[in-house]
Amino acid sequence: MDAQHTKHVTYKLGSHFVWCPKYRKRLLTGKMAVFVEEEIRRLCEANGWTLGSLNMQEDQVPLFLSAPPAVAPSQIAHPLKGATAHQVFQHFPAVKKQLWGGAFWSRSYAHRNPETNMCSVGEDDLYALEDIFGQFVSSLCAALFPKRVQEQDTEPLPMTVWQKV
Repeated sequence: MDAQHTKHVTYKLGSHFVWCPKYRKRLLTGKMAVFVEEEIRRLCEANGWTLGSLNMQEDQVPLFLSAPPAVAPSQIAHPLKGATAHQVFQHFPAVKKQLWGGAFWSRSYAHRNPETNMCSVGEDDLYALEDIFGQFVSSLCAALFPKRVQEQDTEPLPMTVWQKV
């Protein structure tokens, strides 16, 4: 992917996204897979995002794209998921019988920036990550300060890493 330019910025930012149909159903086959792929390509072009790769699979959509630095990952994932779901329900009404609750995609998505190897995930996964991060910090403190950790009689204070705003 080449460097891109706006009036004031030159950037080369890539983002890797992955999301799945609700209940991880294997719906993205045949005409529906082609339709979703065309819709994602159309939306990327309309929003000025450069699509690097899109590898549709039966139960997930992994894609790699570049967007200006002013665009947050959620401002990419939400329109792509929302618009494609709306169009799928319009063109393939029978799919509603396989999915209950009125949603085509699962609520979460994964995002990774390959240059920095930074990851972000959707809201559903934050609490699991908070628990993992808390365990990591506890084990790190125990390794760095074993004597101090053993001397403590009280429970450590609960740590909140993410807060829903």
